[in-house]
Amino acid sequence: MFIRPLHRVLACLFSLSLLTLGAQAQEWRRSEAGVTLNDVFMTSATSGWVVGEGGVIRRTTDGGATWQFQSSGTSEPLYEVFFLNGTTGWVAGGNSAGQILRTTDAGATWQVATISSGPVVMYGLHFIDASTGWAVGGYPTGIYKTTNGGVTWTAQTAGTSQALNDVHFTDASTGWAVGDVGTLLK
Repeated sequence: MFIRPLHRVLACLFSLSLLTLGAQAQEWRRSEAGVTLNDVFMTSATSGWVVGEGGVIRRTTDGGATWQFQSSGTSEPLYEVFFLNGTTGWVAGGNSAGQILRTTDAGATWQVATISSGPVVMYGLHFIDASTGWAVGGYPTGIYKTTNGGVTWTAQTAGTSQALNDVHFTDASTGWAVGDVGTLLK
């Protein structure tokens, strides 16, 4: 069984918020989610999303004081969430088959993307603008690119057989992917 990178699991086992206690100290506050959460993405100090097992997507608009469920349309685990702004975002996940979901209405609705050459469990994704993004996964290994906002995804050569867990691009031609057994691709 694949275990997510430790930093994500620890960061997202439960929703955490910082509370300011006077001007001197800060502490973490726990908010029960009921399921294992795998990733969190905040677009501002008050607005953000968490994703997790069982297709869970939750959104906060009050800095994490409360979290509202959003219907993902899947029961597959969701591993990463990424938003460009307060309305446009994507989620990577899947179990036996990879899934990428996208929203253009702050998560009120999520659409499933078409992925060529599947199935690949999707663990990470990153966009540089509203059109261009990459997603990575494993079992079998995959790197996928979209140029239409995540509606369709096309396979790229991965150069490794190791599962890829995350990806980040600084521009349209420079990116990194990391994965199992110390895999680091540029």
